Amino acid sequence: TSRRICCLYIFYPLIFLTSVIKLKEYLTLYSHIKAFSPILDNFLLIGESGTGKEHTAYDIHQASGVPGEFVSVDCGVFNDELIASELFGHKKGSFTGAFENKTGYFQVADQGTLFLDEVENLSYKGQMTLLRVLQERVYHRVGGTTDFPVTCKIICSTNVDLLNLVEKKRF
Repeated sequence: TSRRICCLYIFYPLIFLTSVIKLKEYLTLYSHIKAFSPILDNFLLIGESGTGKEHTAYDIHQASGVPGEFVSVDCGVFNDELIASELFGHKKGSFTGAFENKTGYFQVADQGTLFLDEVENLSYKGQMTLLRVLQERVYHRVGGTTDFPVTCKIICSTNVDLLNLVEKKRF
């Protein structure tokens, strides 16, 4: 089956948030969240800092009816060496310092929602890794060969103009 990335404003898959949102606009946004959350797997939230992107992500999680947890991850803290291990986990001995198996955030969010905040801070390698997972809906642990299905909703957020970064070949 083909998967779609959602969008709730202007063109689907984006939700744009501004620093001031009126009650009527919020009710419209929430009605879109209630309509699309149960049927779409991936969302991208774009808005300035402090506009409630994480709160909106949690609203999407709640409205979707998924039984698992809401797991929030700050992508700004990952470097190239950590990203795959943190998101997908790793097998014992897969690299220096991997003394035991590690569960990644995708597995922690099983049957729930994984919120990736500040996705613009991912390196190019991290972006490509995430893109593959969004497209294929499978991942494998570092050091492993078994594919695991993605069983959670994925919500990414950013406070920058990603279309501008794409034009500059930086995202």
